[in-house]
Amino acid sequence: DGTTVPMGLHEVGVFRFTAQDKPLVARSSRSVTLTTLTFDVTATNVTFSTGSFVLTNKLSPMVFSPCTQTARTGAIRVTCSGFITNGVSTAVPFGEYVTLELKGFIESAQTASLLQTSLSSLNNRDVTGGVTWSDGTSAFHWVDIDEAEVRSTLYRIP
Repeated sequence: DGTTVPMGLHEVGVFRFTAQDKPLVARSSRSVTLTTLTFDVTATNVTFSTGSFVLTNKLSPMVFSPCTQTARTGAIRVTCSGFITNGVSTAVPFGEYVTLELKGFIESAQTASLLQTSLSSLNNRDVTGGVTWSDGTSAFHWVDIDEAEVRSTLYRIP
């Protein structure tokens, strides 16, 4: 939305995941659980600290799961997993939602900076995408939505 790039530890993407109401004949009585999220962060003239990306549940922002990153600037792939081990709730009960935020420590942002986070390859069963989830029985690497990519707020310094 053109908001100025923030400095320090700040959210760089907030995503809400919703589970459809439980069907009459459900494969499992458990909720859906997100197990791995892979984000594409575009950081033009923006530099992140190494190892600073974390994922939190909006309901418990002080509990976080560390993520791995492929770079400090430019096209950065950020992978988050190990949520249960780190105490971050990613369970989505049928008919409800969970809101998760990706945070990173921004060291610098220059003039003409741009920052945006996205989840890609979401709706294609043949391509491993940005979301891996489990229904308690099987793991899935795609989600049933019409969009192939979902983007966060666009931060920009003109």
